[in-house]
Amino acid sequence: MTSGRSKIDRMISASSVPAAPVLRNLNAVLSDIYARHVALKKEDCELYYEVFHSIFHQIHAAMKAVDPYYDRYSGPIKYAGSHYDRLRIKKPDEYDMDIVIDIPVDKQENRFNSSASDIVIEPKHPGYAQLRGGVQYRNIPIRDGDDTVNNTAHRWLDEKNYILRSKFIYWFKSVFDKALDHLSEPGKKLNTGEKNVYNISTRESGPALTLKITNPRGFRLDVDMVPVLRLPETRWPVEGYRDIPKHCDAGDWTLVPKPNKHGHDEHDENRSWRINLQDQERKMMHDSHNLRMTVKLLKKLRDSKGMNKIASYYIKTLFLWEIDERKDPYFWSRNDLATLFKHMIKKFHKALLEKSIKFFWNPKCNLIGNVADQTLESYANIVGNLLRSLDTYQGHVIAAKYLLTDDEFESYKKFIH
Repeated sequence: MTSGRSKIDRMISASSVPAAPVLRNLNAVLSDIYARHVALKKEDCELYYEVFHSIFHQIHAAMKAVDPYYDRYSGPIKYAGSHYDRLRIKKPDEYDMDIVIDIPVDKQENRFNSSASDIVIEPKHPGYAQLRGGVQYRNIPIRDGDDTVNNTAHRWLDEKNYILRSKFIYWFKSVFDKALDHLSEPGKKLNTGEKNVYNISTRESGPALTLKITNPRGFRLDVDMVPVLRLPETRWPVEGYRDIPKHCDAGDWTLVPKPNKHGHDEHDENRSWRINLQDQERKMMHDSHNLRMTVKLLKKLRDSKGMNKIASYYIKTLFLWEIDERKDPYFWSRNDLATLFKHMIKKFHKALLEKSIKFFWNPKCNLIGNVADQTLESYANIVGNLLRSLDTYQGHVIAAKYLLTDDEFESYKKFIH
């Protein structure tokens, strides 16, 4: 598991935030708000990472101890989400983890007959795929005889030999529960060192199992753990999807057990897995200088103005499209933060007006297609009002008002007035 410290972009020390900043233009305001209210602080990252690493390491080891299939087939533990992309803002109190689980069959495509592969990929809806077990998968109990460990994967199949995400998630959560019972003290407590005892609780949220870590001193950390299946990049592109851009190969891609709520029927929903190419997306953003700061400022705007129907991934997707369309790696270093912020605010506003943010890998999937028109129109008004103000004499002041909550702006006024 890669160190979380390397996953933080532009971490700063709390003591380095200026007490009396000089804020005469948009660049100065954006940079100061970033340092004061957006960037992760080194002191927080050290504390949260050490607690996370110690507790998760204990639980992961216990999961291997209590379940032979998990011990044999759990693969890399991958940071996911905003931490992995170095796009986390404000505080490192949430981690996303993808736990790769392998299947004991050949994951390569049958080059003579695709439909005869051990795992058949069926793209039923943009952004999702269904996985059907082939002959070897269906014959695991016969093929492996006395080796009953592999039968776990066979039990994930339904009557039509599709891998059911619900059975997969149920197995994963049962392994976790057994591990925690095996590991923790009475009352679900774990120790990270002398006198450092943390309370552990869990909550189920879609495909994720959220591990909640707290202590009596006010510490709180949520860790979303999601089991995923992986397939080699030799099986990409899936029909209807774009090729992976040059220099973004990552070896494999994953499928997340997230239901397709827009399926044609109950089976379509239950058998669908969300397609995920986070490693490839991260490589697209590599060495992009001010891009990540700009993403984070848009996320701060989203949070401060309550645009909670716009997921972080939707904002990131706007930038993936911009990277691909420009094909200019120097765009993000050649332009200052104010220029990039205004440019991407225009892109965000246009997407809201058009009510469309297309999934980068398959533009037939509109990521905001299910958000109510009235909601998107209200968001477009907010972003449009900000956009029209940015080039005015008081644009830097208006930007601060939009990027900060009311309480934050009340405290911030002393710097700009």
